[in-house]
Amino acid sequence: STRQHRGVMEPWVCSQDDAPAPRLADVFDSMPEDCGFDIEVKMTTGPEVPRTPAEEIDRIMNALLPTVDAHARGRAVFF
Repeated sequence: STRQHRGVMEPWVCSQDDAPAPRLADVFDSMPEDCGFDIEVKMTTGPEVPRTPAEEIDRIMNALLPTVDAHARGRAVFF
């Protein structure tokens, strides 16, 4: 993966292989306000479930949207 930093594309490097992923709020707060976000949420179900149930989608989105609302600060955000 890459990121743009000071107008230059550079590799996205984690300093430790086992480092925890950053919180979404921290990512929003650390990026320039003219940087938009394309958020892709992966949901898994077992082979016995053909698609993710609506209740599970609602549960995930209800946890995610308050962070987006609080930290997006007018950015373009796509799901």
